[in-house]
Amino acid sequence: VYGAAIHSGTHNGFPFTAATWIDPMHDRVDGFRPPNHSGVPGRARRQIASSSNGASVVAAHDAGLATVQEVLHRAIGSSPALNGMLAIGGNAGSEVSVINLAAGYTAFARDGSRVVPRWIERISRGGEMLAMPAPAAVPVFDRATAFVVNDMLKSVVGIGPDGSWGTARAARALAGFSDPNIQIRGKTGTAEVGDLWFVGFTPRICVAVWVGSERNEKLPMDQGYSGGAWALPIWAEFMRGAAASRPDLLAAQFVVPGTVEERSIDPDRGCATEGRGMQEFFLRGRFPRACSFQREDR
Repeated sequence: VYGAAIHSGTHNGFPFTAATWIDPMHDRVDGFRPPNHSGVPGRARRQIASSSNGASVVAAHDAGLATVQEVLHRAIGSSPALNGMLAIGGNAGSEVSVINLAAGYTAFARDGSRVVPRWIERISRGGEMLAMPAPAAVPVFDRATAFVVNDMLKSVVGIGPDGSWGTARAARALAGFSDPNIQIRGKTGTAEVGDLWFVGFTPRICVAVWVGSERNEKLPMDQGYSGGAWALPIWAEFMRGAAASRPDLLAAQFVVPGTVEERSIDPDRGCATEGRGMQEFFLRGRFPRACSFQREDR
């Protein structure tokens, strides 16, 4: 959803960016607005870090629901019905398997192209290992879009550039990643009926975890049921084992594409400043409005 908006969406007449100021309760949507857990006003980076349902619905409208539907089909194979709920996976056609969700998130780690899953690890004949073709790749985003969303997902698993915490801020500690050079990204997912998620990845490995009820029983969210509380620790335990047996999977680094630029913004308004403020990444040519043109009461 955010990838579609970052690539070509507009918000109040300006390009949708990681700095776009979203008001989940009052920004324009077409019909559906989440009745609960809608969130509070804030920049897109902070909204994705806090997993605001309402902000995701706004982002989907800013991108265009048909565009989001097409991106979701390329990324994870789902084709949800065309209404605002497609942004939070709650309507018909939103179903996705764990393996397809993991594959979809590889697009953010691999310059915009997802890996097509395959189940064969190796083939041998008479004790000799045979060469296998590289896994097929399907384009989902361009490199710049994939990187910007990738960097936004960094705020989910740690402290954002503005000091805000994400819903999976315990990921690094739980996985035992004390080395700051280990780059991880991730996203939690929490549904009231049956589904708790966490997807986390490095430049070399992507792991998705689902916890829930096969009978779609309603989960008491007020008792601590969430993707961050239940699925994240399982992911972290797996990643501890991966780090011990395959440390090379944690050694690579994400690279900023040449078509991405870093600019200074006001973290309290999301507008572009002249040198002061926090740094944010933008697609070249898609920048926020200058602060001098912003309403001062925002």
